[in-house]
Amino acid sequence: MEDISPVYYRLFVNRNDIPCVVCMQDFDEYGYDQKRFINDTRYSTEEEAEAVLLALKLKADMPLSTLERLKLAQMLED
Repeated sequence: MEDISPVYYRLFVNRNDIPCVVCMQDFDEYGYDQKRFINDTRYSTEEEAEAVLLALKLKADMPLSTLERLKLAQMLED
């Protein structure tokens, strides 16, 4: 039986220079430009990665989409 690489999430800047969350496994990283990863952290859940990305965007005073604003509002309620 094969040993399956666990799924994790990383922060990445896509071709349009937009920061985003990417879902990957160890073997996927070879297909990505390593300089475009925002940090070296591997997040275990998409929600955790999205929260960190949202915090970084707020800190950098980047505009937020409507969806991001709704997620932020939900996070602040919890």
